[in-house]
Amino acid sequence: MGIPAMRFAFVVLLAAVILLANFDAATASKAASTVVLPSSRFLNEVPATTNLRTDSEERAITIPNTSAIATWLKSLGSKFTDALRIRYWLAKAHSPEYVFVRQHLNAGVDKFLVNPKFNAWVKYVDVFNKKYPDKKVNVIQLLTKTYGDEALSRTLERAMNVKGTSSMATRLRNEQLEAWKAQGKTSDEIFTLLKLDDAGDDLLITPQLNSWYTYTVMTNPDDTAEVLIKTLRTHYDESLTKVLSGAEPRVPRMEFIAKKLQELNKADA
Repeated sequence: MGIPAMRFAFVVLLAAVILLANFDAATASKAASTVVLPSSRFLNEVPATTNLRTDSEERAITIPNTSAIATWLKSLGSKFTDALRIRYWLAKAHSPEYVFVRQHLNAGVDKFLVNPKFNAWVKYVDVFNKKYPDKKVNVIQLLTKTYGDEALSRTLERAMNVKGTSSMATRLRNEQLEAWKAQGKTSDEIFTLLKLDDAGDDLLITPQLNSWYTYTVMTNPDDTAEVLIKTLRTHYDESLTKVLSGAEPRVPRMEFIAKKLQELNKADA
């Protein structure tokens, strides 16, 4: 690449960075829903491993290799493209519903999260809602209307364990929990809504079990154990011990839930 070409590439890249920075600054306060869960022994997660530097480690400037640079440029390009898409949709005043269908985000519950345009659409909804507060669109409500509570919950729970979709899936799962809470749903209603009453021996490996468990802890902080076991016995009664001895979960979080439910069942026997 000659000097003029290199200068041109640098200018284009610099312009992209500036535009992206301006866009990010304008949308920094996007309304991302979070669920504040109570501190409880029922929510003990598997501890994350934290790597700490020791004083003996040499502090040196690390120069990224070409692969890291390529990854960074790809990420930058993706964000730049998303920013352009959002500006275009906003300029056209397209409704989030229109963009949702136009970008084929209604093509399947197992496809929307891996659609490269989904993240841009979610950001667009945030921007659109700020510009048109009287026409607000709720992301989780539209997804639920399109795919249903059970299928959506199952997909989000699985996606939470995948590196590329974990962050967005967690945000959406939390918004789903908040939506149920706002509707006044009980633990028993969510159990049925997620079709956990039909899971049988596969209950402990059914992804949406985590959503029900987390929702129950969130909405019943003072009597979590009683509500959990009551709901389970309501639907499985004498077969509960057999069900809780069924398929063994492989995901750490599900292993924790399985152990907790088994302990509650024994204590209540």
